[in-house]
Amino acid sequence: MMASGAVSTKAKVLAILAALATVGLGVASYFHWDRWVTRHFDEHTEWKPLAKMLTEAGDSVWWLPPSLLGFLLLRYAWKSPLWSRRCGFLFLSVGLSGLLVMLIKELLGRARPKEWLERGVYGFHPLQFHFDSHFQAFPSGHATTFLAVGAAFGCCWPRAAWISVPLCAALAFTRVVVNAHYVSDVLGGMMLGTLTALAVRAWFRRKGWGLTSGETAAAATPATSETPVPDAAAPR
Repeated sequence: MMASGAVSTKAKVLAILAALATVGLGVASYFHWDRWVTRHFDEHTEWKPLAKMLTEAGDSVWWLPPSLLGFLLLRYAWKSPLWSRRCGFLFLSVGLSGLLVMLIKELLGRARPKEWLERGVYGFHPLQFHFDSHFQAFPSGHATTFLAVGAAFGCCWPRAAWISVPLCAALAFTRVVVNAHYVSDVLGGMMLGTLTALAVRAWFRRKGWGLTSGETAAAATPATSETPVPDAAAPR
């Protein structure tokens, strides 16, 4: 069995590599692809009705109240420590990433695709504090929520990560289809949501709050001493 430290190190390396790749793709998209993709979906609208329906799942209102309510009920009424931790983990992953999104949006002030399509305004307008949704494109809040949820499910059920993360990533790109965000906005939100969930996961691990059945079973198993017990019948 692989040591927990080795698993943690591997996860950190993969997270760093994925973050670097996402940053690289985001920068390339900002200069080369964002406007072209936006123009494409502005002219080809056949996928917009479906995308508008699916993209609503990225609103944090669908995740924060249920996860908080689930935590309270499972913690204090139904006495299920594992499931209460899972609900609390989901709540913190979505909530904290959402707070970061709001802060970054105001600091960077990126114009949304509609501003470019209608007025030719493109790019970032930092530290102007518009407090206007038209200049709150980066990062995508819905994409952040999607990947915070996908990563949270992957942390609670590791074997499901290969489904939850790609599925949520695909849903995140509905923000591009409906022209609410550029590709680079979505990539930034995906990275922020994933890294926030992993940071909360690391904090849970330091606290000894297991999120998987295996961790819970390991914590409940008493440690056995490896010190040999002297034989009473042995000659002295």
